[in-house]
Amino acid sequence: ASYGPDGRLFVTSDTGSDFQQLGELVPGPAGSTFRAIGPAAKWDVESFDVSPDGRSLAVVSNEAGVARLRIFDPPTGA
Repeated sequence: ASYGPDGRLFVTSDTGSDFQQLGELVPGPAGSTFRAIGPAAKWDVESFDVSPDGRSLAVVSNEAGVARLRIFDPPTGA
C-alpha cells in the first residue's frame, strides 16, 4: 500500500480477479471499496510506486516470468 500526495490509498488486491491488480481503496459509508486502475489484469502486479506529484503510477507486473514496467495516469487508468 502507498499513499498519494492527495491522500488516496493505492493497493494491490485480487478482489474480483485471479491476479493481483493495482487499485485504490475508496472510502464509503459502509467501508472502503477496491477500485481497479488500468486495464483488466492478465498478470500479477509485483510492485508499484506513486510519483511525488501523484500524477502517475509506475507498475511492475510479472508477465510469464518477465518483469514489465508500465506507467498509468491514476484518474483515468490510461
